[in-house]
Amino acid sequence: MTYDKQQQNATNNNKMPHKEIRTTLELINGQLRSYTTVGGYPVFYLDACDNAVCSECATESLNDGEIDSFKIVGYAINYESEMYCDRCSEKIESSYGEDEETGDKDF
Repeated sequence: MTYDKQQQNATNNNKMPHKEIRTTLELINGQLRSYTTVGGYPVFYLDACDNAVCSECATESLNDGEIDSFKIVGYAINYESEMYCDRCSEKIESSYGEDEETGDKDF
């Protein structure tokens, strides 16, 4: 199932340091993706207030639909940022960030 979401405000993209915000959300077995299909890059989702949200919390937001500011409006790939979900505080994996066990950079 695909949900096409339009940006509430075009200037919202300027607040996040990520190159491309995608607005087509795809559910697989009722869950939003945690990784891209090509390359397996980790993704995060954005709500209407530009908060970074993990795939689990984003899926819950789609199912709730009661609070407008919690609505998911897009997603992007987390390449290098150390990022945490603004809802559950879990770390959102990055493609080329530090390895949690060793502290070494992946790139």
